[in-house]
Amino acid sequence: MCRIRLRAWTMALLLMSSGVTGCAAPAKVGVEFCEHARPIYFDDVGQVEATPAPIRRQIRDGNATWRTLCGA
Repeated sequence: MCRIRLRAWTMALLLMSSGVTGCAAPAKVGVEFCEHARPIYFDDVGQVEATPAPIRRQIRDGNATWRTLCGA
């Protein structure tokens, strides 16, 4: 009987403590995307023409992602 009470008490404490820890604000880990990401621009038309099409598409998509997430 004593073991059952101890287990019930332990379970109640565990459930209460886990409920409180869920309310704590999570710590900021790493770097936010908009703090370090920047769009890529070409200086002139010659650079655009010298860049292969798949790379230009990646730059375009990356710039669109930056524009969407960072609101610029």
